[in-house]
Amino acid sequence: MTPSPILLSKKVAATMLGISVGMLDKLVRQGKIEPVYIGRRVLFRRDALDELTLTDRQRRALRIETAGTVQ
Repeated sequence: MTPSPILLSKKVAATMLGISVGMLDKLVRQGKIEPVYIGRRVLFRRDALDELTLTDRQRRALRIETAGTVQ
């Protein structure tokens, strides 16, 4: 089994998240994900992407659970 890369390109990171590269740039500007700069390359840590995805899933699940409740 080949190990997964730790750092991913911008295009691969966006694909992994299911978003456009432009949206990934927006998440960087908003401080929701921090890129890693190596020379001119902009890379993203796989674990940071996993964490961001998990957070989004949890947020969606919470919205579904609380839908229809009176606050």
